[in-house]
Amino acid sequence: MPYIGKSPQQGNYSKLDDFSGDFDGSDATHAIASGGTAIDPITPNALIISINGVIQEPATDYTVSGSNITFTTAPAAGDNFFGVALGEGVSIGTPSNSTITAAKLSSAVLTGHSDIGAGIADADLFLVDDGAGGTLRKTAASRIKTYVEASAMAVTGNVTATGTVEPAGDTSAGDNAAIGYTSAEGLILTGQGSTDDITIKNDADTTVVNVATGGTDVEISAGDLLFGAAGKGVCLGVTTNTDSNTLDDYEEGTFTPTLLGSTTNPTISAGGFSGTYRKVGDAVFIFIDGGFSLSNVGSGQISIGAIPFTSNSGGGGGKGYNGTFSGRGFSASGTTTIVVPRLNPGDTALTLRLFDQNDYPASESAATNSNLSTSANGANWVISLFYFTS
Repeated sequence: MPYIGKSPQQGNYSKLDDFSGDFDGSDATHAIASGGTAIDPITPNALIISINGVIQEPATDYTVSGSNITFTTAPAAGDNFFGVALGEGVSIGTPSNSTITAAKLSSAVLTGHSDIGAGIADADLFLVDDGAGGTLRKTAASRIKTYVEASAMAVTGNVTATGTVEPAGDTSAGDNAAIGYTSAEGLILTGQGSTDDITIKNDADTTVVNVATGGTDVEISAGDLLFGAAGKGVCLGVTTNTDSNTLDDYEEGTFTPTLLGSTTNPTISAGGFSGTYRKVGDAVFIFIDGGFSLSNVGSGQISIGAIPFTSNSGGGGGKGYNGTFSGRGFSASGTTTIVVPRLNPGDTALTLRLFDQNDYPASESAATNSNLSTSANGANWVISLFYFTS
C-alpha cells in the first residue's frame, strides 16, 4: 500500500563506509554511504552507530536527514567509527496462491531432511500434483501402491522382482510381447516379430525354441528335446496320453556279432563281423555285414551271437523271427537250398536254418560246422532282421 512520506527501507543490513577521517571536533554533519552508494535512512533508528566503541543513542546522540548524519557532539579527530544501516522489517502477509516459484525454494527443502531410513510403509505420505489445477495434495503410499497395481505402467530399463510376477489378464493379438493369465489357459505368452513371434534363448543368447511369425509350429533351433525321467515319451496322433500311441524309446548304435558253434566255436583268422541297429519303441532292426576267413570251422550247430536286444518271448507267433541272408562261403547241398537266419523267442543269438524251397517244412535243418569252409577265398555274409524286444 502507498505511504505518506518516505517508504520504509527494506533489504539486507549494510555496513557503512568509514568517514572517521573527516572528524575534526567541529564538523558534526557527515555524508553516509555503503560501498560508495549513498544511504538514505528514513529514521535514526535504522542505523547502529559506534564512536570509540560506544553505541550512540538514536535521536539523542545523532539525527539523520536525507543521506546525512548529524551528531549532537562533533566527533574529535582520531575518534574511531563504525556503522550499520538496518533494512526495515515489513510484514509481507500471506503469499498468494501459485506465487512462490521453484527458484525461490532452497534445494534443502528436500535434501536437508533425514532419510526415511527404512522401507516405505503404507502410511508414509507423499505430495502430488492433482493434475487438474496444479494443486499439491498429500496421499499415502498405500494409495500409490493400489494405483500402480491397477494401472498399466511403462518402465524404462530392467524390472527386478524379489517375489513372483503374477499377471491377472489375458493377452491380445496386437501385443508386441506380453505375459498374461486366465483361469482356463493359465500362463499365456504372446508376441509378434518380423521373423518369430516367440523366441526362447539361453544364457549365451542362442535361440533354443521359437515360433515363426504367424505360425503354429514349435521349432527346436538348438539342442535336443529331453525328458527328465526315463520311460516318458511322445504321444502321436492323439490328444490324450494313450499308451498305444506313445513313442517312448529310440536308440541307434553298433554291435560286434560273434560266430559261434554249439560245441566249439569256429576260428576267424582274418576279417570279422560288424553290426548296426535301430530301435524304435520295442521294434528292432539289425544289419550284419561279415567278411572273414576261417582257420577252423569248429563243431556243432552254427549261430551268430551278441545280438543287441533280447527278442520277446512270444515273437513270431512263438516260432521266432526269420531274417534274410545273402553272400558266399557257405556250402549247402542242392540248388534250391536257402539259408535263413532265425532269432528264437527270448534269445540274443541268430541260428542259421537251411530250407529246400521245394520241400518245406520237412527239409528244414540246422546249419552246422560242416556247412563252413576254410577256403582261402573266405566268406562274405549279409544278414538283416526285424524283431520285437520285451
